Amino acid sequence: MEQKHVVTNSLIAVGIFAAVIVCVGMASGFTMTNSFVSLGSLSNQNTGSLSEEKYIHVDPVGDRTVGDIFTVTGTTNLPAGTNLLVEVMPATFEPEGGVNGEFAGAAGGVDVMAGTGGINTWSMEVNSSTLNPVKMLVNVSVFTGNVKKGDFSTSGPIGTQEFTLLPASGSSAGSHSQGSGTGTYIRIDPVADKTTGDLLIITGSTDLPAGILVMVQTGSFGTNTMVQEGTGGTNRFSAPVDTAILKPGTLTITVTKMNSDYSPGTLTGTGRFTLNGPFLATDTPVEAQVTRDDYIRLNAIGDHTVGDQFLITGTSSLPAGTVLFWQIQPDTDAAATSPDLGVTGIMANAPVTKGEGTANRVSFAVDLGSMNPGRYLVTVGVMKEDPSATDFSISSGDPTASSGFTITAP
Repeated sequence: MEQKHVVTNSLIAVGIFAAVIVCVGMASGFTMTNSFVSLGSLSNQNTGSLSEEKYIHVDPVGDRTVGDIFTVTGTTNLPAGTNLLVEVMPATFEPEGGVNGEFAGAAGGVDVMAGTGGINTWSMEVNSSTLNPVKMLVNVSVFTGNVKKGDFSTSGPIGTQEFTLLPASGSSAGSHSQGSGTGTYIRIDPVADKTTGDLLIITGSTDLPAGILVMVQTGSFGTNTMVQEGTGGTNRFSAPVDTAILKPGTLTITVTKMNSDYSPGTLTGTGRFTLNGPFLATDTPVEAQVTRDDYIRLNAIGDHTVGDQFLITGTSSLPAGTVLFWQIQPDTDAAATSPDLGVTGIMANAPVTKGEGTANRVSFAVDLGSMNPGRYLVTVGVMKEDPSATDFSISSGDPTASSGFTITAP
C-alpha cells in the first residue's frame, strides 16, 4: 500500500480552491510547479468491503477549454460514503504543446453518493483556469486514512478517463492565462554571492502587467512565478531558490515572459551571480535502502507572514540524492480562517543533500505569496521510486517527519 499526499484548496495564482506542487528536480532537470485544486475533506471514511467485483467508472469528459468550470462524474458499486481520491492531471509529464517545465492538475477527496439499483455516483467540480492546455487524465481511486497524521493511502478499484484541454482564446482575470499582456523590459536585481545551501531569492522589475507569468531559471532550477503589481507602472516578480541543488560556479539567471500557450516568449532579462562551496546534491536520484534506524528530522519553522519566502530545513540519515516528498497543508484541528474554504497548501519533491558527518540535509524553498492565514502542518517522507511519475506519493513504511507553524496576515 502506498501513502498518498493530497492538498486542500489553494493556488499559485489568484484563484480560490487551488494548491501548489513544487517538484524540485535533480541537477539535471528543471523544477515542475504544479497547481492542484481540491474540494472536500480528506479523512477516513467508510470504504466498505472491497473485492474484485468492485469498480469505479469515469464518465466521458469531452474536450474542454482552459478557463472552463466543469464537473467530472462517474458511477461505482462501492458503498455510499466511501471516500474517493479524484485526480485530474496531465496524461503524460512529457512537455506538450509548448508547455515548458510546468504541469498543472487538480486533486480532491469526494464521497460516494447513494444512487439506485446498487449503482452509486460521485462527482467533483474542476476550475480549469489554472491548468495547462494538454491531454489530461482523470484518475479515481479509493482513499483511506488521515491526512493530518500522515497515515493515508489509495487503493483499487481505479477508474480512468482521458480528455483534451484546449488553449483559451483570450485572457482571464485571476488566472494563469497570459492574454495579450505586453512589456518592453525585464530587469533582474543584483544578486550577492551565495554559498551552496543558502536561500536565493531572485527578484526584479518589469513593465509587464500584473498577473503575467514569467519563467525563472538558474542552473538546473526553473519555475514559474507571477508578476505582482508595483508602483508607478513598475511591477515586480520574486522567486525563492534552494541553492543546495545547484552546482557551484558563475551561474546565469534568466527570466522569460510566458506566452498564452505557456511556451517561452521573446522578452527576457538576464543576470549573473557566483555560487561558492561544494556541490551538495547528486546528478541523478538515489534509491535509498531504508532501514528502521533511518530518520528525517525537521528544524523548528517558526511563524511566518503571508508572502514570506524562506527555507524549511532539517536533517536525515538517508543518503544524498534520496527524493523526499513534502506537503504543507492546513492543520485540520485549527479553525477555518475564511467561510469560503479558500485555504492553501503546497506539495513538493526535493532531494536529500549532503550535510555534515552522518547527518545529511533536507530542505526546500517555500513561497507563501498565495497562502492564507492559518495554522499549517508540514509533512515530509521518502518519495516513491519514480519522482517524474504522475503518482506523487510517499513510500509506505519509510521514515517521515512533521512540524506545525502559523501564517499570519501581513
